[in-house]
Amino acid sequence: MWTLFFISYVLLCFVLPLYVFPFMRNTISFTRLPQQLEDFAQRCAVEHTRPIDYIHAVLSYVLSQHKPSRRESVFSFFFAFETNIKKIFSRRGHIHTNHLLLLCYVLLAKAPFLRSEDMKISYSVVNLHIHPYIRVRIAGQWYPVDPLAVSRGKAVGSVLFGFS
Repeated sequence: MWTLFFISYVLLCFVLPLYVFPFMRNTISFTRLPQQLEDFAQRCAVEHTRPIDYIHAVLSYVLSQHKPSRRESVFSFFFAFETNIKKIFSRRGHIHTNHLLLLCYVLLAKAPFLRSEDMKISYSVVNLHIHPYIRVRIAGQWYPVDPLAVSRGKAVGSVLFGFS
């Protein structure tokens, strides 16, 4: 019994996150985004010419629309595998961490001064789970973008790690 529990835990907390987000990121069509996302990306690119300001604006916008919740993640487990960006974006309130990260990734990819090779997915361990976040290269330095850390009160540019 404990062996089955241990195998399930390892699969759900360590193996699954390593494959779910990259799969979702690769299946998104950046040409068919919801109009509200497109409008925000265009407006944000005009208003914020510095990459760091653009990142702050993206995090503020995404977190004003969506909030991650541990408890609600359990009750909406199957929605975590949704890959339709329109369904993900139209959902208000609770959103899974991988979707929150995906929305940030899409908006950062729309920035005129960031290329795809300037963004990488990295992982940390939070509460004995694998936690993905985005690293963005700005002026030769890698800058972490972790919307979950910001939603939990950490400063922009910090990453969740350990127990929180």
